[in-house]
Amino acid sequence: MNYKIVDFTISPLTEDAQDILMAMLSDVGFDSFQPTETGLLAYILSSRVL
Repeated sequence: MNYKIVDFTISPLTEDAQDILMAMLSDVGFDSFQPTETGLLAYILSSRVL
């Protein structure tokens, strides 16, 4: 499976902000996440990207 990776910068960066963004992105098809020092990496199947 091929994934697209989107790098989100969150400012100010808080754990709550990361959690909210993950919840919102899950609703539109992103299925895995990796917290970073500046925000969040979000992964979505390439077949779901228009």
